[in-house]
Amino acid sequence: MFKRTVLWGAIAVAMLAIGAAPAIAQTGPISGTVVVERDGKSTPAEGVVVEAYRTDVNGAGPKTKTDKSGRFAFAGVQAGATMVLVFSGPGLAPTYAPAIKAGSENLKIAMTPGDGRQLTEEEARILANRGNRELTEEEKKKAAEDEAKIKAIEEKNKKIVETTAVIQKALQEGNAAYEQKNYDLAVTKYEEGIAADPDFVGSAPVLLNNKGTALRVRAVNNYNANVKKPAEERAPAMAQVRKDFADALESFSKSYDLLKGAQPGSIPDANRTAQTTTAIEGANATLKLVAQTEQAEGLNVELAQKMIDAYAETQSDAAKKAASKVVLGDVYRVSGEFEKAVTVYKEVLAGDPANVDAMVGAGLSLFNVGYANSSDAQLQEGADLLQRYTEAAPAGHKFLDDAKAVLDNLKAEKNIAPQKSTRPAARRRN
Repeated sequence: MFKRTVLWGAIAVAMLAIGAAPAIAQTGPISGTVVVERDGKSTPAEGVVVEAYRTDVNGAGPKTKTDKSGRFAFAGVQAGATMVLVFSGPGLAPTYAPAIKAGSENLKIAMTPGDGRQLTEEEARILANRGNRELTEEEKKKAAEDEAKIKAIEEKNKKIVETTAVIQKALQEGNAAYEQKNYDLAVTKYEEGIAADPDFVGSAPVLLNNKGTALRVRAVNNYNANVKKPAEERAPAMAQVRKDFADALESFSKSYDLLKGAQPGSIPDANRTAQTTTAIEGANATLKLVAQTEQAEGLNVELAQKMIDAYAETQSDAAKKAASKVVLGDVYRVSGEFEKAVTVYKEVLAGDPANVDAMVGAGLSLFNVGYANSSDAQLQEGADLLQRYTEAAPAGHKFLDDAKAVLDNLKAEKNIAPQKSTRPAARRRN
């Protein structure tokens, strides 16, 4: 479930219920309970910092935290001392209680969601003294500035609380729709959540990753349902498939960028790592399908390279790194970026000369580049690679028939036949 980690709040005077204060003792306790009021409900506030400042003299008093029941207590407070108590806690708006004396027990302090900040001693003293005397002109000016800031913070806090509710609802409904395989509705709901706060690292990456996954699944289902239909029926469906793949890649890329650019501490490290991994692996899975279905028109190949490079950086296994690079080469090839494809495939072959996927990818790409450039040298290089591929590829490999057809075409039209390789015979992969 989405949990917003940052909420900005306002300063509010605490609601007090002050018990009887004994006047005979030289010292006395101060105690009370802190609750959080949210959605009309009050719950104990654990871990709230309670700071005391003397207002009858200059000086700071004790400091403590609330327990699981929201209780706090100070023992042995000097009789006659007057204090302002300041309350702050994670995800809460700071608040204060003025004119508290030794013997004040069973105080009831109500806090609301907020930014978690702490009041400074200066702020606490100014707020506590407002009701006790006429303010100076300088203090009045400062008070007016404070009031304006408080109002702005309250408005911002209200908006953030409302936005959080929208995001939580959209995420829940999107996940429910995804589980029911209603991918259209899932995408719509995730987009509603993203639009509510597109740059918030606490929610947007999750929604973007979920959207990317839903788009990818929808694209695959759409492709499988229409790939064997007549061309006139298939064309509009394939256009939507290509759009979904392109949008999925963009969604994963935005998630990755948000997480990479997030300030330290703005999101728990475990969440950052998990969502970054989801974005990278989601993009890689999407690009594999783009290559397999050959539905790459409109795809942002720069994003493809960025996300494949990010994936490769996370892999310690050389074979997985090579496989991800082959995916990039495939994406370039099916996008018509044949020269870029050749470059990537050759990088793979430099580290793994027996990689049959890189062999055939490079051979087919060189065939296209050679014809485009009227280069017999490139056609010859492509023919040599394709011949090596036919010798090394396992039976039934998806490009065997294509490779043989290209070799026959080169021999018939260009009188180009594979040259005998000086390399050791390639080992056939089973």
